[in-house]
Amino acid sequence: MTHAAPAAPDPRRWAMFAVLLVGSFLPPLDFFIVNVALPSIQHELGTSSSAEQMVISAYAAL
Repeated sequence: MTHAAPAAPDPRRWAMFAVLLVGSFLPPLDFFIVNVALPSIQHELGTSSSAEQMVISAYAAL
């Protein structure tokens, strides 16, 4: 009975790992940006607190 040598790992696996990490980092970053922009949105557009909550909820739904 002969055993085959293990296949060499794919060198692109680290690039794919980096892409997956960036993809998982973007949603929290987007929410951070929206939360930082909320005071400006409220000031410039004259929105209420309930409108700000709607912006966050709509952004989360997308």
